[in-house]
Amino acid sequence: MDRHELKETGTRKTDDKIFVSNQFSYRFQDERFNFFGNINFSTQFDKGYDYGQDPKALLSRFMAPGYFSQVFGVGYEPARLFFSRGWFGYEGDDRDRYRSFHSLWT
Repeated sequence: MDRHELKETGTRKTDDKIFVSNQFSYRFQDERFNFFGNINFSTQFDKGYDYGQDPKALLSRFMAPGYFSQVFGVGYEPARLFFSRGWFGYEGDDRDRYRSFHSLWT
């Protein structure tokens, strides 16, 4: 976690991200193609405040927010220096306030 001392305002949180990522891949018989999946979790572990209010207002804390995402797709790798992936994914937060479905070719 990073905290910085600011001259007139005291110590402030600048970065405290927790990020866990698990990825798996399975190569097909034609080794240029693979199936992959990725599961991610991220949150923070320290309280965050709105310092523009007096007294300061609590904005965030551990697991508020917490994000969980899952991605799966098919990869194509015709040569060691080139690959492409197409995927579909879902991301949501700990209280189901935020949900997103997305897909992409990279």
